[in-house]
Amino acid sequence: MTYIAPKFTLVDKRMVEIPFVSTIGAGVHLTLLSSRIPYTFRIIQAKMIFTDDAANLVRHQWLTSSNASISTTGVPSGDNILTIESPTAYFIGRNVIRVINANIKITEINKYLKLYTFNGNAYAYNINCSMIIQEL
Repeated sequence: MTYIAPKFTLVDKRMVEIPFVSTIGAGVHLTLLSSRIPYTFRIIQAKMIFTDDAANLVRHQWLTSSNASISTTGVPSGDNILTIESPTAYFIGRNVIRVINANIKITEINKYLKLYTFNGNAYAYNINCSMIIQEL
């Protein structure tokens, strides 16, 4: 008797780091938006660089949404994705790089990632964040 092994095919899954970089004025609300993501995906990691100037007054909040709407007065529409287990809706810091390792599946296609930021400082601040996603 001859045994024939089943054919095994590896499928490469797309993995990408999406940068969210901008300058935000003092006392301003700003939402940065990814391109539309045309496939289901897993959030692998979020990274937020808080310089000393952040002084725990810069707030970042990550959302997913089916629409590309943004807000200049507060949190935009969407689902807060990194605070599922947290009582706090946002991240703050001072002179720290916050790396959030995650395994969050987004099972709908055509979603957007949104980074909502509020700058509570009296001066402008440079936003430097990114999110790594992997196609499901």
